[in-house]
Amino acid sequence: MLIIWIPVGILLLYVALHSFYLAVWDKKLSASIYFTKRTVTEGDELTLVEEVANAKRIPLPVLIMEYKLNRNIRMHGNENASVTDRTNVIEYFSLGPREKVLREHRLTAEKRGYYRIDSSDIEVPELFSGKRGYMHLVQDTDLIVFPRMLSFDYFQGISERLLGESLARHRMYEDVFSFRGIREYAPTDPMSSINWKASARTGDFMVNLRDFTYGQEIEILLNLACPGARNPERLLEYAIRIAYTIAGSCIDHKVPVSIVSNGRDAITGRELAIHAGSSTDHIRSVGMSLARLDLGLGGRAFADILRAGKRIAGRENVSTLMICSDRGDEVIRGALELARKKDGLYWLCPLEKDTEEKAIPTEITFQVIEI
Repeated sequence: MLIIWIPVGILLLYVALHSFYLAVWDKKLSASIYFTKRTVTEGDELTLVEEVANAKRIPLPVLIMEYKLNRNIRMHGNENASVTDRTNVIEYFSLGPREKVLREHRLTAEKRGYYRIDSSDIEVPELFSGKRGYMHLVQDTDLIVFPRMLSFDYFQGISERLLGESLARHRMYEDVFSFRGIREYAPTDPMSSINWKASARTGDFMVNLRDFTYGQEIEILLNLACPGARNPERLLEYAIRIAYTIAGSCIDHKVPVSIVSNGRDAITGRELAIHAGSSTDHIRSVGMSLARLDLGLGGRAFADILRAGKRIAGRENVSTLMICSDRGDEVIRGALELARKKDGLYWLCPLEKDTEEKAIPTEITFQVIEI
């Protein structure tokens, strides 16, 4: 009789454990994924952290977590990751009662952009059957990859040429917000420049020395509509790097720079429009805005941007730089009208090597940048 009850007892124990495990495996279970940095530059390395915590007294011998990572963020040394249009990352954990596991992965940000992990899935094989339990978790982590600056010396020369004579034609203004030292008072110095505290300490009149800035501004018109060319995405990404590098060079010269583009923001969907500025905070703002541009969202025709530029071309102290790989007739016509309205236009044209030449009106300063 006892022999009969032994298998019955085992069966009842199995059913009880199976039901209990089904009911509690996902209780007090949490998982989070986050980047250790929110902003990096193309080519930089960073770390992704996976944190899984089992706060109950029941162990989880096998737990599988799966999430998707953009393939432009390369994960090093993960054999369980499969890459298609996105990287499917699969991670295996074993957690004891009230145990938390942290796991770090080394990443490389290979391409400019805005990247987000918004969810993950947890899968648990049940102990006593072939079934599996599933749990969907919301994640909230993002990464902004700034464009890489190009050879600064080369593009600094271009920005200096862009400023060129137009800077010399415009008066230099004393920057009242800058300070670079003090010196003794001279009869030609205005009374407002006297540093009274320093004068009291030394017993002689001392004046503040301030830097000078040009009353000049650089406006960058950036075309991010796909041109009819080979490798259009490569050309457009290079155009973004040029815009970022030129902006950095202008700010290095303390010259305010603004950017207008038909490219759209990955988060807001709005066209890019950055007001003029020349501070170190401004170049970071420029990098952030350029990083968030999504080429997949499309944009209006660049000729519309040029026509809008022609309508507001009334400020003499604004020099315009156009970065555009499209040499279509409509773009050339719009650029020529803008050049005549603004008394000049500088056009940087990123092109693949061996691209056929095309005549550009002499009113436009045109320069090909081969990539």
